[in-house]
Amino acid sequence: PADAVRVLRFVYELDPAFEEAVHNLATALIFAGQESEAEALLERHFGTPIVADQRYAQAYARRGNFAKVARIWELFVMREPSNYSFHVSLGASYARIGRTDDAIREIKEAIRLEPRFKEQGEAFIRDLRAGRVQF
Repeated sequence: PADAVRVLRFVYELDPAFEEAVHNLATALIFAGQESEAEALLERHFGTPIVADQRYAQAYARRGNFAKVARIWELFVMREPSNYSFHVSLGASYARIGRTDDAIREIKEAIRLEPRFKEQGEAFIRDLRAGRVQF
């Protein structure tokens, strides 16, 4: 990760206005455990330390920071509340951090938005309530 950060920082410094370079550097920083530096970079470029981008959700998940993953999926849901898969991802993130009631609420919303998800969603809710969800 340190080599990747060094290379991506060099690329970023060539053209700090190039958004993809910002995203690549921030993602590498998160993977390298330098979350505060990544968030400062995002704040500087986008006005917020948490950005709705699946690369960041994946990076934080790999680092085990599911509270940040949940915050990212909350942003996705706010941006596109009719996307059932965003609600599923948010629900799963809530489940990972022990917010079972919130997880169930999100899964129920996903079922409402996508009736074909009903059987799978209801099974997930049953498992959540029974404490059988394994990650």
